[in-house]
Amino acid sequence: MISKNKLFIGILLSLFLSIFLFSKTDVYAILNTLRTVNFSLLFVAVVFYVATLMARTFRFRVLLNKRVSLFDLGLIVSTYNLLSNILPFKVGELSYIFLTKQYLHIKTGIRIISWFLSRILDVAALCLLYIVSILLLPTMTDIPSYGLLIVVVLFLCIFFSIIVASLCRSWAHNFLNNFHRRFISIRIISYFTHKILDSIDSFPGREKSSLIAKAFLISIILWIVSTLSTFFIFSSLGLTLGFSDTLFIVVSLAIVSLIPVQGVGNIGVYEGGVSVALIALGISTSQAIVYAFSLHVIQLLFTLVTGVVSGTFLLLKHHAAIKSFEST
Repeated sequence: MISKNKLFIGILLSLFLSIFLFSKTDVYAILNTLRTVNFSLLFVAVVFYVATLMARTFRFRVLLNKRVSLFDLGLIVSTYNLLSNILPFKVGELSYIFLTKQYLHIKTGIRIISWFLSRILDVAALCLLYIVSILLLPTMTDIPSYGLLIVVVLFLCIFFSIIVASLCRSWAHNFLNNFHRRFISIRIISYFTHKILDSIDSFPGREKSSLIAKAFLISIILWIVSTLSTFFIFSSLGLTLGFSDTLFIVVSLAIVSLIPVQGVGNIGVYEGGVSVALIALGISTSQAIVYAFSLHVIQLLFTLVTGVVSGTFLLLKHHAAIKSFEST
C-alpha cells in the first residue's frame, strides 16, 4: 500500500518539476507538436513498443525457469509496466512480486530473484549498448572519456558480481541455514532468514549459467527494440535523430529511473531527463522540453492502453476462476 504522505509528496514533486519545465517553454508548442504527429510512423513505434513488452515477458519466463503461460505472464508484465511507471517512488516495482504470486502461484524466492535479476540485467545491457554506441557510432564521440570509463567499470562490476553470487550460493546457503537453526525460536528472525534462504536457493548457480546468459541476450534485444520505438516516436514528431542519439536518450532516461524520486506518472523527472539528453545533443532548451513532454505523453498513452487492457483481462480471468471454483 502507498501511504498518503508518499502520494502527496509524489504529486507535489510532479507539479513542481512540471511547472518549472513549463516556465521554460510554450505549452501551445507542445500541443501543436502533438497535433502534427505522423500516424504512420507512430504505428511503427507501437509495434516496437509491443515487441518490447513481449521481450520482457520472454525474459521473465526464462528467469522464472518454469513453464508458465506466456499469455498470462504477458498480462502480468504489461500491468506491472503500467504500475511501475504510474506510481510514485518506484513503488509499482513491487507489483510484479504481488501479481506473480496472485496469478501464477510462484514461490517467494523465485519471484524476488527473477525481478532482481531482470533489473540488474537491464543495467548491464544498457551499459554494454552505451559502450558500443560510443565506440562505433561517430555521433557519440564527443562524450567525455571518463563517462565511458564509469560505464565500463559499472558493467564489469555487475558481470563479476553475478559470477561471484553464482559461485558462492552454496556457501551462503549453508551459512544462513546454520544461522536460521540457531535462532529458529525467534519468530521474526526465523521468518526473514527463511525468506532469504528461499531467495538464495532460487538464484541460478553454475549449472544454470546459460539461463542468465540467455536472459542477458534478451535484455540487449529488449533495449534495442525499445530504442527503435523511441526513435520512431521522435520521427513521428518531426525530430530527426540517429539511432545512437536515441540510444543515448534512452540510456539517460534509464539512469534517471534508477533513482527512486519519481512523482506520479514520473511527470517532471522524465521530461527533465529527456530534456538534458536532448540539450547535450545540440537541441535548444525550449525545443528539448517540447519534445520531452510530447514523447512522454505518447509513451504514457502506450503504457496506459496496454496496462489497463492487460489488468482488465487479469481481473476477468480471476473472477471467472473464482466463479468456476464456487460452482464445483
